[in-house]
Amino acid sequence: MGENKFAKWPVAGYGLILLFAAAGYFVLTRTLISLHGRDSVLATAPGNDFKGKISVVIYVVAILASIANRRVALAS
Repeated sequence: MGENKFAKWPVAGYGLILLFAAAGYFVLTRTLISLHGRDSVLATAPGNDFKGKISVVIYVVAILASIANRRVALAS
């Protein structure tokens, strides 16, 4: 992003990569629950996972904001 002076499309692409990582984490935690059961140590370790859920929302907002104003996207 630095070589492109934080142009809107590289910033949006970086946000998309972060969104894919968050989606992968979400799928992984749901798979652990289905494979090991809800009461297993692996399934209960993430807990409520509020940060994991809100991160997806923030990434989507940042991607949309990067197209309109990249400074807002970088702040989120």
